[in-house]
Amino acid sequence: MQPQILVDFPGEEEEKAILRENLPFADDEVLDYVVRFLQAAHRVDESYSARDGINIARFALKLLSVGDTNRAIALRTSVIQTLGTEALRYVTV
Repeated sequence: MQPQILVDFPGEEEEKAILRENLPFADDEVLDYVVRFLQAAHRVDESYSARDGINIARFALKLLSVGDTNRAIALRTSVIQTLGTEALRYVTV
């Protein structure tokens, strides 16, 4: 027998606090998008973590800072580049 400790995914407010702590320069629109994405993934027990969310947001913010792309395209692109196209099933509008 091996003891196991199950740690559930953070709730919406806790996840946003984690993102805000790691991305203090990100605006609420980006953070809310990432939280909605992660919460949708958590509902089906997908193993995406807050760290994945941080990476998505960072990549999107870099895209927004260097180009003429709009926010929706930058966020969608960052999900694909960070986690792959299969992650798009958890993208909410």
